[in-house]
Amino acid sequence: MNIQATTVQNFQATLLPSATGLPTSTGTIPTALQPLLQTGNGAQQFFAQQNFAANLITDVNSGVLNWIADTDDNGNPMYFTAIQDGNGNSMYLEVTTSQAPASQPYTAPDGQSYDVIGSFHATLSWNDDTMWDVNVPLGITSGLGALLLEYYAWSSFIKPVLEGVLSGIKSLCSAASDCVSAGDVAAASTAAESSSEVAGESIGEGATISMTAGACCFAGAALLIALPFILSAIEHPTGQSVKVYNLTPYTLTWQAPYTDDCSMTQFPVLSDGSNNPDYTIAAPSVITPPGGQSVTTYHEGDFAFQSTSNLKGISWAMQFAFTDDQNNTQGTAAVMFDLPLLKANSLAGEWTSGELSANELQEWAETNYGILSETQFVTSDTNGLVMTLTYNALSGQQPLPSDPDEEGYVYASAIVFQLTS
Repeated sequence: MNIQATTVQNFQATLLPSATGLPTSTGTIPTALQPLLQTGNGAQQFFAQQNFAANLITDVNSGVLNWIADTDDNGNPMYFTAIQDGNGNSMYLEVTTSQAPASQPYTAPDGQSYDVIGSFHATLSWNDDTMWDVNVPLGITSGLGALLLEYYAWSSFIKPVLEGVLSGIKSLCSAASDCVSAGDVAAASTAAESSSEVAGESIGEGATISMTAGACCFAGAALLIALPFILSAIEHPTGQSVKVYNLTPYTLTWQAPYTDDCSMTQFPVLSDGSNNPDYTIAAPSVITPPGGQSVTTYHEGDFAFQSTSNLKGISWAMQFAFTDDQNNTQGTAAVMFDLPLLKANSLAGEWTSGELSANELQEWAETNYGILSETQFVTSDTNGLVMTLTYNALSGQQPLPSDPDEEGYVYASAIVFQLTS
């Protein structure tokens, strides 16, 4: 077939909404999360590694670190940058590509249809352990994906769009230090979309490829790159970042929290560009590449809370529900975190017999203030669901994520839900 005889001369590519997760071998807990599930200073170690990302981003922006072009083990083009701490540990930020075995149909939130021909991954890792991974599918105008894959080499058209994605990631890095709220993160994501556009790059035989960025394709990367900086810019005494990991086979739904002297300044948002809360954290997805091992991707939700008073700390409580594929409820839970100014932090978690009313949640939270001052608490229900709550510290000023030489009353916590085997 002579491709030049067709009317298609320019292939229009689109970056589709991203998915954020933590990949691991099926049936295993991600290595990066294991410190959170151990007693001792595991949470402190975990969040120290997470916050070290701010050092990497700062050095990228200042030009101390460069982006290095490379190829992965399958010959796909990629870029990476890396930094070492004083103990010889390395952190890597990689932008990689992967080709789909065949074009897959996809309908975007706006109703537009695409053929997904591959994806981009922005991956942050500590030594060999993945800390987070953002997957951005690459779509071609519906009906043309198979044509592009059949008549043009993957390397010929993926390189120019990879350059576009890298430009978007660079834009996110530049904006990260100015992000102090969900609105700032959304603005950074939108700016990255514009930076990533590709116009009419040649891919051989007289054909070209262009690329635009769909809404929210950079949303996951924007939040994760900006997270270490968000709490470092707080205007009030106390702040807390919270990561919620869903390792269960169920869909996890969170509810708007009860807050006491604080506001929730960061939360998961929908991928439709509205910046409205996304109240679900998906069950793990399993992907089996051709000839490869199955990979399970666990999903997370990232939250931040800041005090609204200069004279008080912060306290909040939230409810969660777990539903299976048939929308049957498999469990409900409530959690509480109390971070007072002059006392040790405390926490509480309970598996409930059903949804609590707003008044019941508040009463339960206030009853538990100050009772359990521990860096880790674990509790399970009769169905085998387990929740682990953590603090990186119980009191005192902590190094700011974006500047370890400065300190503040800024804490980090994780909530890990899993199912016992």
